[in-house]
Amino acid sequence: MRNLVLQNLVIYGSSRGIGVFTRDQGTIENVLFSNITIDTRMHTGHWWGHGEPIHVSAVPIYDKVQSGMMRNIRFSNIVARSESGIVVYGRKESIFHDLVFENIHLSMLPSAISATYGGNFDLRPTLDKADAIFKHDIPGLFLKYVQGVRIENFDLDWQEPLADYQSHGIEAEDFDGLLIDGFKGKQGSKSSSGAAIALTRGNDVSIRNSTATSGTETFVLLTDVTGQKLFVNNDLSRAKRISRGSKNSFLSQGNISPGK
Repeated sequence: MRNLVLQNLVIYGSSRGIGVFTRDQGTIENVLFSNITIDTRMHTGHWWGHGEPIHVSAVPIYDKVQSGMMRNIRFSNIVARSESGIVVYGRKESIFHDLVFENIHLSMLPSAISATYGGNFDLRPTLDKADAIFKHDIPGLFLKYVQGVRIENFDLDWQEPLADYQSHGIEAEDFDGLLIDGFKGKQGSKSSSGAAIALTRGNDVSIRNSTATSGTETFVLLTDVTGQKLFVNNDLSRAKRISRGSKNSFLSQGNISPGK
């Protein structure tokens, strides 16, 4: 599938909002989603999805057939209210290339069924049951096995009461090439372990023009991250600390430090 435009949509009451799935060896490319409002929630029963406003994943569904590729997928001008976060879940053999999230406002809502249904990733449909539903903390935006991702003007707010499984604002694992420009938000975690931005096993990252909102514990958490480039023009005055974890070797300039 390629060269698609989906715009001017209203999605409400759904267990998933936008879903982009590769389950065979086909390629999905050159797709634009724009001007969309989304309202999603968790449902009881066997519905696929756990309230993600946007879900992008590559999981095999046929025996001995690997999932395919995705590239040039753009999400633009989206306002979402959701009981779960955005999930982008690639695989080592199916890395997603050139994804853009721009002008996104996401409100993370509490759920009446969080104690029984919350704190899981749901990748169905899948071949392996271990990939179907499994325990996972819920960040505002989760990225795994991606290359060349841009996050521009992403506003994230968490509505009380918070659930124990709600974690980082943005979490990225196994990435190469990540630009975060204009993020405004904090962690959802009630403990000090959460971070506004948590990066693990990645290379080539810049963070600029972003704002730590009130209640931010750590702005950026680094674990095995190389190629740290620009860290510029960020307002960290409301954060308790700028970073923790691996060594912070960003080229820093024009940032407002905590407590300033």
